[in-house]
Amino acid sequence: MPLFLSALLIVAMLELLAMIFWSKLWFRLGIPVFSRQVTGHCTRVAMTPDELIERQPPSRFQPFLFERLSSRSIGFREWLLPGSLVALLNLSILNFYTPVMRGRLEIDSLGNVRIVGLLNYFPLLLGLYLLEFAIDSKGSAAPLIGLALLAAIYVVQRGRFKQLAAVLSSF
Repeated sequence: MPLFLSALLIVAMLELLAMIFWSKLWFRLGIPVFSRQVTGHCTRVAMTPDELIERQPPSRFQPFLFERLSSRSIGFREWLLPGSLVALLNLSILNFYTPVMRGRLEIDSLGNVRIVGLLNYFPLLLGLYLLEFAIDSKGSAAPLIGLALLAAIYVVQRGRFKQLAAVLSSF
């Protein structure tokens, strides 16, 4: 098992670097676990990451951060940490989570926007580890609780991605 835990740690560090440096490859490759289309009558090809940040609805969770990846693609993810020490001190464990997905907005020439949520690799490997541990531990509920927590985080992020679709429909 130490080899798997080492791989999990390496994947976590690589994913963190890809997130920090907005790796275009990281935002293009992955397993899609969310997709939503917003029609062109209400969107603009010229929307900017700053506009998207400003139009986010208030949330108890970390706000999305947006970065243009190409002329027709914008990546987004949660902020890594709160913007200030005060926000960090006020941060509740219920308001912060390890993201299960990262997102990409794909904008076509008609102004249609497709929101794609790609599964992050760390939660995928963690889920596989917890599943294996649940099978091996015969009767222990701890790994199942971990899997349920990952599923709950997905549900929270899915709701936030749907809110983003509503914001995009108002452009």
